[in-house]
Amino acid sequence: MKRCCYLLLATLLLMLASTASAATSGNFKYEIKGNGTATITGYSGASDENIIIPQMVDGYTVAAIGDKAFYKDEKNRKIGISVTLPESVKSIGDFAFWNANVTSINLPDGLESIGKGVFVGCDEIVYRVSANHPMFAVIDGALYNKAKKELIQGKEGTSIPEGIRIIGDYACYRISDCGIAEGKMALPSTIEEIGDYAFFESWNSTWSSDDAQQSQSWGENIRKIGDHAFEHASVGNSHNRIDEVIFQIPDSVEEIGEACFKNFEVVANKRGVISIGAESKLRNIPDKAFYKDDWHLGVNSEMYIRCEAPISLIGEYAFFGRQGRLIEKLNLEHIESIGKYAFDDACIQFFVKIPGSCKVISEGAFRDAVSTFARDRVSIQLSDGIEKIESQAFQNSAIKQPVYLPESLEDIATDAFDSDCQFIVEKGSYAYRWANENAYNCTVNGEEQNLDWLNN
Repeated sequence: MKRCCYLLLATLLLMLASTASAATSGNFKYEIKGNGTATITGYSGASDENIIIPQMVDGYTVAAIGDKAFYKDEKNRKIGISVTLPESVKSIGDFAFWNANVTSINLPDGLESIGKGVFVGCDEIVYRVSANHPMFAVIDGALYNKAKKELIQGKEGTSIPEGIRIIGDYACYRISDCGIAEGKMALPSTIEEIGDYAFFESWNSTWSSDDAQQSQSWGENIRKIGDHAFEHASVGNSHNRIDEVIFQIPDSVEEIGEACFKNFEVVANKRGVISIGAESKLRNIPDKAFYKDDWHLGVNSEMYIRCEAPISLIGEYAFFGRQGRLIEKLNLEHIESIGKYAFDDACIQFFVKIPGSCKVISEGAFRDAVSTFARDRVSIQLSDGIEKIESQAFQNSAIKQPVYLPESLEDIATDAFDSDCQFIVEKGSYAYRWANENAYNCTVNGEEQNLDWLNN
């Protein structure tokens, strides 16, 4: 009992200490950290007022700007303010000045780290940085981390120099023509990683070549493209002669993130292609990677997806698509897993052969899928080794009949197919019993109808 009381008292003291660490000094909210320094966590000053952050608050040295400390939503953006940081500040937290519309800020020589998305929405920002700052540099108005060789915050219409290895999280978020060189989307050959949300909702409108076809240049050092990296991004220009824009994902890429190309578009009556070559190291297509549900962009354009690499895993809603999203090629020879609703509403332009290495065809995997190369019917071949077909897997898919159900199947949902589907089954198999019990039209594989009775 006594030990329990001590533990309870210790917990209460910790809670009180935690509460006591938060305080206010003038317009600034701050927290006292364990090392005795203060972190600015909020600000209540006027929206049109320049911000001068003090070096000391109530006797504590200000060493950090906390996550979202000066964060503003779209409705409450400030109107062109300058920010002055004290020399004591060592770090700036994630999203600290998001939408604060900072137009000028100094970065002290003692500043060691800047989080992600810190200056998103500060489109006109000028960084006051010493020429020999140990950690940060400004090139053509864009901010870079020298040690990591990373773009922290891009600038509209500027190219990224050779030598940069990382395009950081949110680096070109909603920035037009970010990473442009010679009228096309050309990233330096030294880039190894593109971060999360790096080009989210970015607009590339400077494609100026007279060639009918144009492709981007990304080099062969890229290993990873982050989550949502090109979500809602778009390219195109109604004032040029380009008919086709090809995004060739380099063979060196081993990983693309969730929703990486979600709602990515080529606009103004253009044909866009996202291409993954046969020699690509990419093996997994994550959730919503090529998802399409935006009805506002690309109404007069088509997006094609070509993937010749031997893909092993396809995530949920990976190729979900409406309005001009067409899957031209997809290598499923070594597929092991197809996620829920992976091809829901997709327009499939290839023969779908699912190998036995894929044990389960997930819920809604090919629901509402259509094809433009087989008179609007999807051609499906299921191989021996598949064990389970889940609910709605092929509903409303306009399947080209009949479908062979392999003997390996052990479980088929009653609503996996449309009621008018026809099947070929092995006599005595689970699929044979399932088809008969659910009143599906089926024939036994290799069995021919006996017509001798016609001659008797």
